[in-house]
Amino acid sequence: MAKAIPLTPSEMFGRWKMLKQAGRHPTTGEILYWVECSCGRRRKRLGSVLRGGKTKSCRKCMLSSRLQDFTGERFGLLLVLGRVPNSSPLTWKCKCTGCGRIRKVAGFNLRSGRSLSCGSCGKRKKHGHARAGAKSYYYRIWARTVHFNRGNPPPPIYRRWRGKGGFIRFLQDVLDDIGPKPEQPGVRFIRLDTSEGFFPGNIAWHVPKPERRKQRLRYNR
Repeated sequence: MAKAIPLTPSEMFGRWKMLKQAGRHPTTGEILYWVECSCGRRRKRLGSVLRGGKTKSCRKCMLSSRLQDFTGERFGLLLVLGRVPNSSPLTWKCKCTGCGRIRKVAGFNLRSGRSLSCGSCGKRKKHGHARAGAKSYYYRIWARTVHFNRGNPPPPIYRRWRGKGGFIRFLQDVLDDIGPKPEQPGVRFIRLDTSEGFFPGNIAWHVPKPERRKQRLRYNR
C-alpha cells in the first residue's frame, strides 16, 4: 500500500481550508486534519475524504447552498421579502399584496401552494352565478362546455376551465375574448370552427337576424 502524501497547510478543498494534523483515526489509523470552513466552523476530516472531494464544506453550508432562494418571488398574493434566520423548518418573511400584512410562512407551504395569502385576503369569494335554482347563463354554458371537452383530447387551454376555480377562469376568458352576452333574445354560445372544441379564438356569440314578416302576395285581378 502506497504511503499517503501529507496535506499542506492553507490548502483549499472546496470551502475547507487546511489547518494542521489532528492525529490519526482510532480504527483505520489514517491521518486526520483540522480544517476550517469559510463560515468559520472547524471540523476534523480524513485526508482521503478531502482528496476525493467527498466533502467540500460543513453540513450547514452544504444545506444552505442547496436551498432555493425565494426572495422577490410571488406565491399568490404573497411577496417573499427574505428568509427568517435560524428557523426550523425553513421559514420566509412574506408580505401580502392584498392588505400589506407581514406573515412568516414555511417554505414547504409556499412550494406546495397551501399558503397563497395572509389568510384574510385569500378567502374564496362566491361568484354568484351558481345559486341554487338560479344558475346563470354563463354557468350553464360552462357546464356544457366542460362536459363536451371530456370526450376530446384537450389542448392546454381546456385545463384552465376544469377543476377548482375553472368557472372563474372560463368567465374571464369569455369576457376578454368575445365580451359579455348581448341582450338580444335567442343569442347562443357557438364555435366558429365546429371541427374544433371550445377555446378562446374559436368561440363567439351568435346573434340571430331579425325575421322578416311574410308579405302576402296580392294579385291584380
